[in-house]
Amino acid sequence: MYIKNTVPLITEEIGWDDLHVALRGLQMANSNNLLLGSNGGRVSNLLYFRDHVANRKMTIVGAQIVGSLALNFFLYGETRLATPESTFLLHECRWTLGGEEVTKGEAQMRALLHEYNRDFERYHYWSDVHQKLTIFDQITIELMSQKTNLSAYAVAKLIREESYFDVDCALHYGIIHDVVDAQQIALLPQLGVFEPW
Repeated sequence: MYIKNTVPLITEEIGWDDLHVALRGLQMANSNNLLLGSNGGRVSNLLYFRDHVANRKMTIVGAQIVGSLALNFFLYGETRLATPESTFLLHECRWTLGGEEVTKGEAQMRALLHEYNRDFERYHYWSDVHQKLTIFDQITIELMSQKTNLSAYAVAKLIREESYFDVDCALHYGIIHDVVDAQQIALLPQLGVFEPW
């Protein structure tokens, strides 16, 4: 198997600019092959990505770490592959505020505390955050249970436990379909990257 004209999306966190460059690369090369490695990203970027690749038969190759919301990006691949050293991370969605990450349970606790203190502005803010995080976690649970061998109950449990998967586990659970060597992946020559990467 040789995967040509692959567009790389390798970044610490998938930002708006990273996403646009990758989508432009896919369009420019008339390619459906994406190399993905990231610790995560924002939900708004995930929804934008989903809308643009929903009708494409994407091959997505996981490299290095595919964690947090990057795993949701990854699951939109019709064919999902990974390099042997790849790791996948699944955890509860988190709200980032001033560098601090807050889970839905923590958001709910903050809302209740502010309600108790009659600070209704902050109560409504944290109630809204709790509701959004609950919805985002539900999106992940539904997506993973549809695209893998895992039930919704099993995914919900794995999310709560913050779970890491190596390629053997990812293959067993149906997160990936196969393992490929890095030498089998050729990046877009237009990006100035030697082939194979």
